[in-house]
Amino acid sequence: MRRNWREEARQAIERLRDCPYGEREARLRSFASQLQYKNSDPSSLRRAVSAAEFLDRLRREQPFSYARLDGVSLSVAELMARVYEADSTLFPEVAKDWQEGRVTVASMRKLLKGILPSGYAGKVGKARQQSFKDAAAVAIKNIVGDMDLGEIVSMTARAAQKRPSAVKVDYLFEMRTARTVAVMTVGPYRNATMYRDRAEEWSLRAFGITWFYDVVVLVLPGPEEAKVYRQRVHQLQAEITQRKLSTPAPRVEVTHIFVEPFGPEYSAVGDLAP
Repeated sequence: MRRNWREEARQAIERLRDCPYGEREARLRSFASQLQYKNSDPSSLRRAVSAAEFLDRLRREQPFSYARLDGVSLSVAELMARVYEADSTLFPEVAKDWQEGRVTVASMRKLLKGILPSGYAGKVGKARQQSFKDAAAVAIKNIVGDMDLGEIVSMTARAAQKRPSAVKVDYLFEMRTARTVAVMTVGPYRNATMYRDRAEEWSLRAFGITWFYDVVVLVLPGPEEAKVYRQRVHQLQAEITQRKLSTPAPRVEVTHIFVEPFGPEYSAVGDLAP
């Protein structure tokens, strides 16, 4: 049976409305189970929500183009979203050609290859995240160098770290003081709600990693995203302090780094949690 992805996305958005902090992921997974998604995996629902949010935005910004996309499949809506993100001025022509049958999925993919920028904004999935990490490397090194932990002796990317995969991080710094600083980048995600959905998961993972490293830094692509994670980290740090454990309190920092989405040139702003 063919799924009505827009109706499922509408219901998912409604269920997530005013969802308590930290419960969005569980609620999305529960709804995926109710809809009999394989292994209750909510990833397809996330895609549907993102595509539906794009179409809602299109309805406000380009109502004529929106009307031309009535009844499109999820995959087509996702492709259209990428075209719109890359060149919104070109989009009305693409939408018109789609409605009139002059554009296919294959030709749209070919079009995207020609107009997508070279930076991480033009990529998806792991390629998008790796592009962001690569571009952010210099800025991350500068931030770690300013953390008053001593001189940086070495910086190692994930692939070169001689550790079990479960404790590998995006960048590992060895300091002259013999301290280690682990850096994990969060995202970048196309759907902004994913930052909030995964704040609990990333924060708990960061504290778990402190068993292996002296300092753990979470890096996000913007100040609003970092604010959510900083609040959760502070909450967890306060809970740990109240327990009065004999071991030293773990140190987790949160910072945001701006990386130019459309090419290799970028600037960075670090805002470490005090």
